[in-house]
Amino acid sequence: MAETDRVTLAGTIGTWVAVCIGLVALTAVIGPFLIWAAARTERNKALHDAGDTKQPFIGSGIRFVGSDVRLFRRISAPILDQMPENPVLVWNTARFKGPNPEQPGFITFDKGNNLVIYCGTVILPVHRVWILIIGLIGRYSTKDSRPLRRKRNKSLSISFQTPKKDTSEDNTVESATWSTRVALNGTTGQIKISEKVSDLGLSESSIAMFLPLPKSEFAGIEGERLSLRDLFMLAIGCMPLPSQQYIALIELWVGEELEFDRHPMDIGTAPRAHTHTRVDSYFTEEKEPVALRLEKVTGQDTELERLRSTFGQMNQDVLAFEPQTLDQSGLADLRMNMSVTFIDPFFDWIRLPRPIMQVAHGLFSLPWHPQGYLIGGGSSAYCIQLLEVAGRELLYLLARVRENVERLDVVQQEKTRLKDTLTEVDKLVRREQSGISIPSHTEFYALDEILFRSGHSNPKINDIIGVLLITNEEFATFVRQSARHFDKSISASLEVALRTGYVKVKLPFGGVQDYPVDMEDLYTDWQPKDETIVVNYTVIMLACLRASMRSYLLNIRFDGHPLMREILQMDDRVYVA
Repeated sequence: MAETDRVTLAGTIGTWVAVCIGLVALTAVIGPFLIWAAARTERNKALHDAGDTKQPFIGSGIRFVGSDVRLFRRISAPILDQMPENPVLVWNTARFKGPNPEQPGFITFDKGNNLVIYCGTVILPVHRVWILIIGLIGRYSTKDSRPLRRKRNKSLSISFQTPKKDTSEDNTVESATWSTRVALNGTTGQIKISEKVSDLGLSESSIAMFLPLPKSEFAGIEGERLSLRDLFMLAIGCMPLPSQQYIALIELWVGEELEFDRHPMDIGTAPRAHTHTRVDSYFTEEKEPVALRLEKVTGQDTELERLRSTFGQMNQDVLAFEPQTLDQSGLADLRMNMSVTFIDPFFDWIRLPRPIMQVAHGLFSLPWHPQGYLIGGGSSAYCIQLLEVAGRELLYLLARVRENVERLDVVQQEKTRLKDTLTEVDKLVRREQSGISIPSHTEFYALDEILFRSGHSNPKINDIIGVLLITNEEFATFVRQSARHFDKSISASLEVALRTGYVKVKLPFGGVQDYPVDMEDLYTDWQPKDETIVVNYTVIMLACLRASMRSYLLNIRFDGHPLMREILQMDDRVYVA
């Protein structure tokens, strides 16, 4: 090799060695500074605050030697900012004990780097329908709306965060950057909602925190027996009926927002409803009757309809009872019939021989849940006033049945279970009536299941008796009087004529009182049978107790109005902190 070539090669090697030494020196000096600068950005501060260990959405990354800075933290958060395409979900908390993709209720989401950094906090964009679903399944409402009969605070809004401490108690963790406007409490935790923010690219968006309870406190909650659509309709005050229709129990939107078709639905030949109603004066004016008619709701808030369409196409009718204007002849006829409709004059009762039995049957046959249901509305409708009245007899019937359990015609093992459950429910009712909130309906649900199992082998017989207790005050009076003399009444019975639907009750001084039940309206597949069934007193009392309890549970319902009110006011995209 020539001398010049050696000099050239040495120069090249020396140059590259110098470059490498320079790069090493540059890295040693500038690298830590760059890492320090990057660690102080808002994004990395927020990721650092998430902790060193792997988070649900944020990886642990690689720790930089000699510091607490972590590099290459991967973000993989669920993408929830789009409306769910067919959210038919089942709440199955058993999956928390060991997730299994084959279990109903186990769902997976597409994931990506879609977290947003706001004021040093990592927040997740979520479509409001996901908030709605969580609220419906978790029975979220304001604290003073559980139960509803307490004074309500009708404000709220939404978003999510995993807490770092136990929130089993009603603590008030506040964000350092925004104030909580309202808190919603549910079976799975608490949602704190802030005022809307309008900076850093968040245009008038709702932000909130999700503070879940420990999984041990709600793992094992009974699976939902109603669809999300039915839960949604209940939350806006509409109860599903066996006829695949909905009845407006409570009016969520009053005034111009609700419109009614002025033609009665095809519910029979007598659309008129007889009722007593209170007048404004409490002194000399007599109570005037009101005629009601079952009508179809033809118009609602457009935003409400858009949310409802989330749960699939709905072709079912929504019905409501509306007062009618009568001429003098019709009013005179109504007054004449007031005395024979067995209506309590203290309440705005409605008396539609056929439709109101359909509504009562809807309440009696509604699959109940240990956590109850959100049933919301801004003002009481006529319908719910009737359904709630039978609940006034619950405490008395509970006491009489509990005192006479040994006389009932049920197996001994069921008697023991029934007596214990009756005792617990009795305590809960007395606590609630003294002003103490009932957190769930678990004990009521247990009693409901026992009463159902111990009833007549033909469920339709139980339905008939339960419907009569709710809709016919005279029948309810007979039941109460018989319970007063339980030891004498235990040998009594009544007859149900399945061909005509008449319930025949013997009168104290001889004769038989007939109570008609329109079986064809209660059951679309009803096939009349020329058969008369004798029903013993045990079946009568258990069915009546169950009907009275359903009425009572409706009265202490959890208010769905706060949740629905805020969901309807939200933009489609909200942010969960």
